[in-house]
Amino acid sequence: MFLRKRGVPPIFSSVIFGSLFFVPAILFSAHQTVPWSFGYLSCLSWLFIGPFMIYKAGQMVDELWSDMLDILDERHIEELQSYERKFHSYGYLAIGLPAAVIVSILILSSQAFSYDTFFAYILFYLISWVVLALLGSIGVWGTVQLVMLVLAIRKYNLKLNSLSDDRFGGMEFLADFGIKATIMYSTGALMIPMAIEIATRGDLYLQAVSFAIAGAGSFASSVLLSFMIQVFALNRAAVRGKKEILKRTGEQYTALLQEYEKRGSLDFGIRILVMQGLFDEAYQMRVYPWDVGILLKLAGSVALPIVLGTIRLWFPWIPMH
Repeated sequence: MFLRKRGVPPIFSSVIFGSLFFVPAILFSAHQTVPWSFGYLSCLSWLFIGPFMIYKAGQMVDELWSDMLDILDERHIEELQSYERKFHSYGYLAIGLPAAVIVSILILSSQAFSYDTFFAYILFYLISWVVLALLGSIGVWGTVQLVMLVLAIRKYNLKLNSLSDDRFGGMEFLADFGIKATIMYSTGALMIPMAIEIATRGDLYLQAVSFAIAGAGSFASSVLLSFMIQVFALNRAAVRGKKEILKRTGEQYTALLQEYEKRGSLDFGIRILVMQGLFDEAYQMRVYPWDVGILLKLAGSVALPIVLGTIRLWFPWIPMH
C-alpha cells in the first residue's frame, strides 16, 4: 500500500513486493548456493498475488454496505459494520505472530535445511517465511470475519424482493461476495507443496508426513467449509424471508378475494390477478444461491489445494527439492 499512495496500481505493487523475495530465491538457486526447490518457490509465488488479494478483500468489504441497504435497515448495517472494523484491525496478529515464532524456531533449529549453506540465505529464508506467516494470517482472519458477518445476517428480518432479477430475493451479491472471498482464501494452497516437501525431505522429517498430508487435506476442507457455511446461512435467511413474503402476500390475496365477493368490481378482480402473480413469483424464488457459474468457481477453489497437495502424484518429474 506504500507504493499505491505514490500512484502505483495495487496489482503492480503486489508484483513488486513478490519480486523482492522471488527474484533473490531464483538467484540463490541459479548460483547453486542451494538446490532448486519447487515447494519453496511455490510459496514465494503467493507473495506476487497475496498483497493484492488482501487489498481487494478490503475493497470488497468497504463496497458491501451500499448493496446491504436494499435488504437491511441502516441501524442493522451499523451493527454489522463492527465486522468491517475487525477486518481492518490488527487481530490477525493473534494468528500471525505465533505462526511466525513457530516458523522461526523450526528454521533455526533445523539450520534452514539439512545441508551446509551460508548465513545470508538462512536470514533470507527466515524473513520470507515470517512474511508468509503474517500475510497468510491476514487471509485467515479476513475469511473468519466474513463467515461471522454472514452468520450474523441470519438474525435480522431481511427486506427480500421476490421480483429481483437474481431470483434470490436480492441477495445474490452476498453469494458472489462469499465465492470471491473463498477463492482468495484458496490461493493459500500455494504453500502446501512446501509442507509436503519438508515432510518428505529426509529421515528427520518422515514422522511429519502424515501431519503434512492431514494439514493439506484440512486446508482443502476449510476452503469448502468456509463457503458452505455462508451458503447455508444465506439459505436460512432466504427461507425465512420467503415464508414472510408468502404469508404477507397470501393474507393480502385473501383480503382482496373477500372484498371481491362482496362487491364484485372489476378493479378488485384486476388486483386479485396481480396479487396472484406476485404470490407465484415469491413461490418460485430460490432459497439456495446455486447456478453453474458459482458451482464452477467453488469447484475450482477447492481443486486448487487438492492439486497442489498431491502434485508429486500428478507430476512425478517435478524436482521437489
